[in-house]
Amino acid sequence: MKSLDTSKLKRIVEKTENSVADDPKTPRLDSWPSREVAQPEPKLQNEPTEQLNIRGPKSVLDRFKSYRKYPRQPFYDVLQELMDRADRE
Repeated sequence: MKSLDTSKLKRIVEKTENSVADDPKTPRLDSWPSREVAQPEPKLQNEPTEQLNIRGPKSVLDRFKSYRKYPRQPFYDVLQELMDRADRE
């Protein structure tokens, strides 16, 4: 059986390690990167919570969801902003 020539593989690994270490934009490899999206802190409220389920046309509900300013913004936050805007008018 023929033995494997791993010398080329060693050169590739060394080359990759050197190029990663030289680049300041490359994240550190000794820690796991966060997969969470940076979001503003949610508004804390000292009142009890309640759940509201809304059924309606998909186009209307999609339009409501599109009002979010950042991914995963709570729907109650969006609803509060819309109601505040309606009160000002």
